[in-house]
Amino acid sequence: MGVTRLRELLARALRDQDPEADPSFAAPNPAFNELTAYADFEELLVASEYLRLGPTGERQLHARLLADSNMSPERRLAEVLRVLEDESDPTVIRWLVFGLRNAASPTALGLLRELANHESPEVRFPVPDALSASAETFEAIADVLLELSRDEDPDVRWSAVFELGAWWTEIKDPRIRDRLREVQESDPSYKVRRAAAEGLDPNEAT
Repeated sequence: MGVTRLRELLARALRDQDPEADPSFAAPNPAFNELTAYADFEELLVASEYLRLGPTGERQLHARLLADSNMSPERRLAEVLRVLEDESDPTVIRWLVFGLRNAASPTALGLLRELANHESPEVRFPVPDALSASAETFEAIADVLLELSRDEDPDVRWSAVFELGAWWTEIKDPRIRDRLREVQESDPSYKVRRAAAEGLDPNEAT
């Protein structure tokens, strides 16, 4: 494709990034979709490296490319870890957590445990999904997933409860059952209570 064409697509993807994320508008971003489908990730990485040192919007686009582009899990993990070393903006880190989720490597579990305690709920929200994708067993993440189901932010609790429900379907660990029952009975958020009910038994959730 060539660097010039890639830079054109990157500029268009950046232009459409904010409208794409606006829930009241939800514009498509065909340039971003074309970039993530591009077969030569090494060429894309070279062309997009300038984004990593730019303002938040550019760094966010770079993080999204690392999360969704066509590359091996090992390379995705390496690139995400490299960028995380210098990144402090929660919006960007959130997308890097999605990158860890898509890398799906047990190597990332230690870092995900740290991110589970991040001050921003925007960062903590995707951590349960990333934990489940990266762990080979529930035991490896049980404590942190159960703790996130008690998070002060309802969206983070919902994310953790959803993952607990998925694990319950697979392994029937009584710790999961007990926590989902507790959430169903006492969580202040209807959305979280419903997620717990659906996790226990989708056919009986109300």
